[in-house]
Amino acid sequence: MYSNTLKVLVIGPEGAGKTAITNYLAGKSNVLDVPYRPTAGVRIVETEKELRNKSYTIELWDVSGRFW
Repeated sequence: MYSNTLKVLVIGPEGAGKTAITNYLAGKSNVLDVPYRPTAGVRIVETEKELRNKSYTIELWDVSGRFW
């Protein structure tokens, strides 16, 4: 089966919910039950999805919103 890789950069201010969104899209459970901890730098979450008989590898790049 042919595989495609999609890279999605999720960026925004600290505390906006970027990590919660990436966890949700990756299918991780208990997304909202985890205590808040800011991401340090970049966190990459990889998941596979199938659409119209094609397999896609999706890389969700969760970028810290704090740059100073």
